[in-house]
Amino acid sequence: MEYIREEKQLAWLLRVYTVLFAIGGFLFMLFPQIPHFFELKPVPEGIIETLKAIGGALFKLVSSGDHWNVEVTIPERFWVFSFFSMMMTITACCFITSLDVRKHRKLVIPVLVEKSFGSSAALLWFLFVCQSTESVCWAGWRIEYFPWFLVFLSDFPLFVLLLIFYLRAHTGAIPESYVTGGVDKQNYKPMLVGEEETTVSIVKGEDKLRTLDQVVTDSRLFEMLEKYREGSGKEKADFKIVIKPN
Repeated sequence: MEYIREEKQLAWLLRVYTVLFAIGGFLFMLFPQIPHFFELKPVPEGIIETLKAIGGALFKLVSSGDHWNVEVTIPERFWVFSFFSMMMTITACCFITSLDVRKHRKLVIPVLVEKSFGSSAALLWFLFVCQSTESVCWAGWRIEYFPWFLVFLSDFPLFVLLLIFYLRAHTGAIPESYVTGGVDKQNYKPMLVGEEETTVSIVKGEDKLRTLDQVVTDSRLFEMLEKYREGSGKEKADFKIVIKPN
């Protein structure tokens, strides 16, 4: 199947997302030991602790405070399993769609939903729920909630980028071979797949030539070829087709 340029670009983006989401999901699930570079205590033991440590390091740059909490709570550990299953789901959606963006294009929608709702919810939570009047805060927000803001910073650009590529890769567009040939889009429109219902003609007879002529007439083959010729912009003398026997 021939894809237009925008569809090929969407497929490449989805391949990148497949790798990105798979790695991210397994990192959070397995909680690998990550070296800390921020001289914080206690030492970060995994992804969430490291993100909180980064928030603490930023806090240290703008405040004289010496204490912050980087301990991961039980609820945070509990939701890691749901996060892992969600990441594997959108990884599968991206991978399947990248194999055939025209056939499986709708599988991009769950990824868009996840990224849009996830990033917006994280931002709203960080802005309105994570505010604190305690001393361990900066600009009204507790530093230990910094990972919530990182969710927005990472997911929202991914959502916007995927949405743009998804809208550009519309189905039923003109293949590159016709675009490079300078075919007028309006003339090509009647040639698009799905514009008309498929006609199936079944004729039985001893005379094969007469039977073939009947099939050609019933299926309106010559009318269809005329549409293709008009879409190609060629004269009848220059328009050629190849019919392969089944």
